[in-house]
Amino acid sequence: MTIPRAIPDRLIVAIGGNAIHPSGIRGTSEEQVTVAGDTAKALLPLLECDNQLIVTHGNGPGVGKVLMRQALSRDKVAPMSLDICVANTQGVTAYLLVQAFENALREVGNQRHVVGLVTQVEVDPDDPSFSNPTKPVGYFYSEKEAQQLAETLGWTMREDSGRGWRMVVGSPRPQHVCDISLVEVLASRGTVVIAGGGGGVPVVRDERGVRRGVEAVIDKDLTTAHMATSLE
Repeated sequence: MTIPRAIPDRLIVAIGGNAIHPSGIRGTSEEQVTVAGDTAKALLPLLECDNQLIVTHGNGPGVGKVLMRQALSRDKVAPMSLDICVANTQGVTAYLLVQAFENALREVGNQRHVVGLVTQVEVDPDDPSFSNPTKPVGYFYSEKEAQQLAETLGWTMREDSGRGWRMVVGSPRPQHVCDISLVEVLASRGTVVIAGGGGGVPVVRDERGVRRGVEAVIDKDLTTAHMATSLE
C-alpha cells in the first residue's frame, strides 16, 4: 500500500467487501481471521500514523449468511429483524478487525488501541425506498424457494437478471449517525475507531426521541461520506 507523503490529521477509511470476505473462500472462522490479518497488514502504515483514524466497513457477505441461516432454520428458530442482523454483522466484523489491527500494531511495538462501535444510523421513515425496495441482499433462490420465503418470513423477493430470486429491501439515505460525538472523542484520544459498519444499524426516531430499528440496509459509502462531513 502506497501512503501519500502528507497524511491528513483526521482520516476515514472505508473497507470494502473484498477486504472482509473476498470471493473464493467458504467464510470459515479461520479464513475470516486470515483475511482480517491481511487487511490489517495492508493498513498498518495508516494505523501507525499519529492522527485520528476512523474505519468503516461493508457487511454484504456477512448479512447474507445471517439471512441464509434464518431461511434454513425458520421452522425451528425465530427469525431476527434485519436491523438486528446488521447489528450482528457489525459486532462480528468489528471484533475480527479490532483484534487483527491491534495484533499488527503490537508486532511492530505500537501500543495504539482500536475499538469497535455498534453504530445506529437514523433514517427518514418516509424515505421513498421503503415503499419501493430495490436493494438486493443475501443469496439467490429458485422461484419456488422465493415464494416459500415470502410466505414464511415475509421477505420481499425479486428476480435478479436471470440469476435467481433475491430478497430486496429499502436502502434509505443516512440522516444522522448516532453517537458521532463519541466517535470523535475516541478518535481525538488516538484510538482507532471502527464504526458505521454495513452502513450502520437503520433506525428511526419519533418526536419523543425514542428510536426503533427498521427493515433496511443503508449504503456503506453514503454513511462513510456522512461521517466524513460531520467530522470534517
